Amino acid sequence: MAIVAMTPAVAGNVALAAEYNKLITNITDLDSRTTAVEAAVGGGTGEVPRKGGEWSFGASTQSVGAANTLLTQWAAVGTPSGVTHSAGVFTVTEAGLYVINASYRAAGADKWIWICGTALTGDTWFKNSSTSFNVGVSGVRRLTAGQQIRIGAFITTTQTVQRETAGDFCPGVTIYKIGN
Repeated sequence: MAIVAMTPAVAGNVALAAEYNKLITNITDLDSRTTAVEAAVGGGTGEVPRKGGEWSFGASTQSVGAANTLLTQWAAVGTPSGVTHSAGVFTVTEAGLYVINASYRAAGADKWIWICGTALTGDTWFKNSSTSFNVGVSGVRRLTAGQQIRIGAFITTTQTVQRETAGDFCPGVTIYKIGN
């Protein structure tokens, strides 16, 4: 339905019921259009879905020691959009500004975690280290469509990296598009 033309009100004159009815018709029409857009874009929630997703180790484990190790045991949490994952390599489908976070937990020893592009060395974007149980890293980076993302780890004493209990999100990775 198209918007119905209305006659502007004139100060001091009595409002006409016919013009009021046109106003109600226009409001109802606008509401039905915005509801349809929300349903198509945001699943009816009014929220525009954001490109990205979350991954955790789930029940998987991985041995990490004193050699640069690509963390590969990621399983999607929910249904990521605009980011794919295969064997430890995440790939974004759209160019833009992304926030990337990664973490894992391991006992005692010195440990490192880093976010990188096409190689575990020589293409490091963000890096952190710790001697405590938890180590995490995050950063914001402009990526091109098709850009690959990897999460690297190094622990001075070989350990098995895993989650502690069901529902834990450590180890975890989040990758979300935050801009254009």
